[in-house]
Amino acid sequence: MPFMSSKPRSFLASPEGLQKLEAAKAELNLSFAAIAKLAGVSADTVSRLFHPERSKQVSEASLTAIAQILAVIPEDIVTAEKMSQKDGLAEAKRRIQEAIKSKATELSLSDLELTSVPKELYQLNQLIQLDLSQNQLTSVPPKNSGSPTTSHTFPSPKINSPRFPKNSGS
Repeated sequence: MPFMSSKPRSFLASPEGLQKLEAAKAELNLSFAAIAKLAGVSADTVSRLFHPERSKQVSEASLTAIAQILAVIPEDIVTAEKMSQKDGLAEAKRRIQEAIKSKATELSLSDLELTSVPKELYQLNQLIQLDLSQNQLTSVPPKNSGSPTTSHTFPSPKINSPRFPKNSGS
């Protein structure tokens, strides 16, 4: 059953969905390159779907094509389409913690129904690009909202959000 939407959407695999993807890939004995060729997408697109921890989403069309090759149902492998603000905040904090651990320079917190930016974001000193699109941001925590015993600066990242100032610095 295809997704119904009036605007293009992108998706990440859920933890359960990732297990289904891995099982189908193993059962069919296919590499990312083979899946990509059969689905008509790039190997990078397949890799992004299999690595949601990188927070790089795949388009609905790519998701559907990959799912068809692996004989899985698209809705069974992606995170819930509409999450609550509480769930979105928890997911944002999880992604931020992953980015801290991996020292990521890019982070997507798009489409999480956020109304504010989690203060944990300011722990990402190496962040260069931040995607906050498709949220309902109404506030951003002050830079000094971190621990009083540590000093964190927040570089002025490239921010991809029509509702968010281009430069959060100063």
